[in-house]
Amino acid sequence: MTSIDTTDSTSLPDSGWGMKCVFAVAALSLLCFCLGKVSDGYDALRLRKDGAAIQAVCTFRSSDNSSYEFSIANLKYSGHASKAFQQGDFVDVRYLPLHPEVNRPASGLITDIAFGGLIVAFFLTPIFFKIAGLRLIRRDDKSLDPTIQNPDAVPYRESPLTC
Repeated sequence: MTSIDTTDSTSLPDSGWGMKCVFAVAALSLLCFCLGKVSDGYDALRLRKDGAAIQAVCTFRSSDNSSYEFSIANLKYSGHASKAFQQGDFVDVRYLPLHPEVNRPASGLITDIAFGGLIVAFFLTPIFFKIAGLRLIRRDDKSLDPTIQNPDAVPYRESPLTC
């Protein structure tokens, strides 16, 4: 019986590139997801501030989402919701009057704002602490070491006015 050599002499040695690529794809996917949620939150803020309300009709329903349509000046616009409405139901929608293609169901605006805000806060908190001069990971305790003199310290002198 002959054995088959399964090793390929032309393959590169395993240097961990496979895991690096998997990590890079996962990080990029997470970044895209987060940016999408922040964008949804920003749109929801704009809709709450500047949006107009209208009732749309649910046109399609799947197990976990729905599509709806509404008309403004005889032009049809559509949108989708992550909530499953019944087909034919009326859905309260907010849209931007200058850009009706930017629209969301009114019932999900707070969730979009909160989730987008949490993601922004999660990424901006370390930046804030870095700017403020606080170090979260590594602490520099040189200022507490009595053997190291502070070159910026002003030497103590007695005032000539004291008795």
